[in-house]
Amino acid sequence: MSKKILIVEDEAIIACDLQNSLTEMGYQVAGIAVSGSEALELTTQCKPDVVLMDIVLQGDMDGTAAGELILNRHHTPVVYVTSHSDSATRWRATRTAPYGYVIKPFDDWELQTTIEIALRRQEMEARILRAERSLAATLRSIGDAVIATDANGRITFMNPAAEALTGWQQAEVNGRALSSAFLTFCPQGQVSCEGEPGREPEPKAGASRQQLVLISMGGEHRPIDSTWAPIRDDDGRPAGAIHVFRDISERKKQEAERERLIAELREALGNVHTLRGLLPICSWCKSVRNDKGYWQRVEDYITAHSEAEFTHGICPHCFEKVIMDCPAN
Repeated sequence: MSKKILIVEDEAIIACDLQNSLTEMGYQVAGIAVSGSEALELTTQCKPDVVLMDIVLQGDMDGTAAGELILNRHHTPVVYVTSHSDSATRWRATRTAPYGYVIKPFDDWELQTTIEIALRRQEMEARILRAERSLAATLRSIGDAVIATDANGRITFMNPAAEALTGWQQAEVNGRALSSAFLTFCPQGQVSCEGEPGREPEPKAGASRQQLVLISMGGEHRPIDSTWAPIRDDDGRPAGAIHVFRDISERKKQEAERERLIAELREALGNVHTLRGLLPICSWCKSVRNDKGYWQRVEDYITAHSEAEFTHGICPHCFEKVIMDCPAN
C-alpha cells in the first residue's frame, strides 16, 4: 500500500509540482495545506505517513511551529522543504527534531531519498517504542521489585512492587541517585545504617546475588533477597544496572521458627541420659553396684545417672500380697 504524503506549501505552483512528482514516485498525496493551522487539521483528518512542510508560510504559524506540534501530537515524520538555508532557519528547523531537511530547488531523487529515510526512521522508532512498552509492561506486572539505574547510578525505572517495598513512587525518585540516603541497603546482620550514607551493591561483571536489608522511606527494615546486574551498551561499556529484589520477611520468620524448634529439640535430647552396659543387681535386695564398687539402692543409682525423680507407691500385686499376709483381726 502506497504511503500518504501531506504537502504544506502556500505557493500553488510549487504545491502542484510536488503533487505530480510524488504521484509519479508512487506515493499518495493525502492533501495540500497552505498554512500551519490547516496542516494541523489535515494531519488529524488524513493521518499521513509523512508531512512535507515548507518553513515559510502565511499566517501566524510558520512551518517550524506547525511541524513541532505535528511531531508532538501525532508523532508523524516531518520533512522540511525550504529555499532558505541560512543558519537561523536551519537552527529553527533542527530544534524541532525533523526527519529530513531539503533545500529548494531539489530533484526528485533527493526528495524521494529523504522521504524514504524518514519512513524507515519512523518505522524503527515505532518498533523500539513498542519493545520498550512491552518490556515496561512486563516489568510492571512481575511480582519481584525492579529498579533500573543509568550509568551514573540514577533511577530510571521502578515497578509497582519496588514502589510498594520502598515506600517511594517513581515520579518522586526518578533521576535521583539510588545510593543517596533516601533508599538504603544494608548487609544482612547489620541492625541499622542510620548516620551512614546509603549505598547500593557493586555491580560485578555478571549478576551477583546477596541478602540485604532494605530501609524504606518510613524507616522500616525489610530483609530482601537481591540480584544486582550491570547493563552494558553494544560496546560493552557500563550503561547502568538493574536491581531485582523481593521481601523475605516471612521466610526469615519461618527460618527463625525452625531454628527455635531445632534448638528446643537439641535441648530436650541433651536432657535424656541413657544407661548402657551391664548393671550388677543384687537378686535379693535389688541394690546396684556402681562403677566404684559400692552397692546402692537402685533409686539412688538411677537418680545419680539421670534427671528422673521417684515417688513410691504399691502395685496391685504387692497390695494383694500384703493383704493376704496380714493376720486377721
